[in-house]
Parts: sequence; C-alpha cells; structure tokens
Amino acid sequence: MAWSPAISIGVSPIVAGMCWTRPGENPEIGPRGVVRRYPGAVEGVLRTRYCSGIDFSRETYVTEAATQPLITDAMKAEIGKESEPWTLEVDKTMIRMFARSVGHTDPVFYDEAAAKQAGYRSLPTPPGYLGTPVFNPKAGDGRRRGPTAEPSRPLKRVLNGGTMIEQLEDICAGDVLTASSHVANYEETKGSIGEMLITTSKTVYKNQDGKTVAIATGTGIRY
Repeated sequence: MAWSPAISIGVSPIVAGMCWTRPGENPEIGPRGVVRRYPGAVEGVLRTRYCSGIDFSRETYVTEAATQPLITDAMKAEIGKESEPWTLEVDKTMIRMFARSVGHTDPVFYDEAAAKQAGYRSLPTPPGYLGTPVFNPKAGDGRRRGPTAEPSRPLKRVLNGGTMIEQLEDICAGDVLTASSHVANYEETKGSIGEMLITTSKTVYKNQDGKTVAIATGTGIRY
C-alpha cells in the first residue's frame, strides 16, 4: 500500500505528515472525526487536509509525541533544588523611591523620626519591596535565572502568573538580605491557548541575623 505526503491547511504552524492514498483500503481514513496518527504533529483539528486529491475536512489527529507528558524526569529532579544565594541591600533612598512610585503617603516610609515613633528601627520597606540586588559587573548578581531543564515539547511563549509575598518580619533600612529560590511545583494543563506548563517557584529572604523575613511565591506560565 502506498503513502503520499500531505499538507495541513488552516492550522498554525502548518503540519506535514503522511496519509493513505486510498481511504477505502484502511479504516484509519474514514469520515470526519476519525482519530489518526501522524509523525511530528500536535493534537488538534485540521480545517482541510488534501491527500491524492481527497479532501478530509475537520479531521482530528494526534501523535505519539502529544501523548507524552510535558514534565520530564530532568524537570522533576529540579523540584526543591535551591539556587545559589544572592544578596540584597535595603537603603533609605530606595525605600523612599519605591514608596513614592506606588503612591504611599504614610510618613513612616519617608521620615525616620516618624518611623521610629511608630516602632520601627528605621524606615520600613513598603509592601512589595524586598531590597535591591547587589550588582557586580565582574561576578554578576548571583540570582537564579530559572530552571534549566526543558519540557518534552517546545513552548515558546511566557506569561507571568503573578507573585504573592508573605512578609514575616519587619524589613528596615540598613538590613542586608540573602535570598535563594527553588522550583516548588510543575503542573501541565490545557486551555483555549493549547498546552500549558505552570511553574511555581518560591524565594526565601533572610536578614543579616539569619531570620526568615519574607517568602515570595511566583507563578510562570509557558504555552
């Protein structure tokens, strides 16, 4: 039985595969809705498929690759693995700039006397500000750039799913924080935009006394 190349029309990216030349000779080629397998394709619906002059409209197709999970063993091995720590400094200038940029008017973020009267050691950090990474052009800032293992299929787009910050202790001007991060969880799902890989990461911040002062939980979405 002969095979001939076929091109999928109306699907982005265009998917090339192989199909039987005579539909009557194999049950895999039948009326619309037949599930078949083509090398290199992804799960979806073909708007039009031409093969030896035959139009198979709205034919559903899947591949072996599409049945494999996105999360690989290498990715699972990264879960919980701590990054190298990096240092962040907390100073009055940055506290005032951050507070002003987000519209805070409470004097504790600007006036040290008002901050001490309110019970702080110095100017407290506004919500969301966790110090400024120390940058060294020769050594870099030491921050984790994200997991290195890749999913089993390429996902080209990235969305920020949000960040939640839990502040456990006061952070004030003069503090020096040390942070490290790790992947807490991977989850794969499907939505209207197709396959999605959801990565949850956690970053723990400790002050100069070794006390955990904040934990940031971030969510990244690749699709």
